[in-house]
Amino acid sequence: DFANDDLKLNSVFRSKCVNSAVGGGENSDHLYGFAADIKPKTISRMVEFKEFVKRWLYCNKKEFKQFIDEKDGNSQWVHISYQEGKNRKEFLTYDSARRKPKYWKIPKSDLDKLCETNNV
Repeated sequence: DFANDDLKLNSVFRSKCVNSAVGGGENSDHLYGFAADIKPKTISRMVEFKEFVKRWLYCNKKEFKQFIDEKDGNSQWVHISYQEGKNRKEFLTYDSARRKPKYWKIPKSDLDKLCETNNV
């Protein structure tokens, strides 16, 4: 697991100027400090990290607004947001290279499979 691994926070709160410069959405949760972009310092563990976070959130029924598995060129990270009263437990994937839609929902059947293992 990642309990003792170093994590890198790429982005938490962003000003409007910074959000615009990095291509963030007009209503980005980063503008209000409700979101964080996270990745492991050991990039070779990225796929494992993404699966770990999805499994932990979904199988333990944690409260969160969005989990987004993000990819922009060669860069990858996990976006997680939380906003009291607006947590919808949404699992998405984003790929900047993909034509529309850039965001798409991760199927519930894929998430259910995560809970079949004992590593929750």
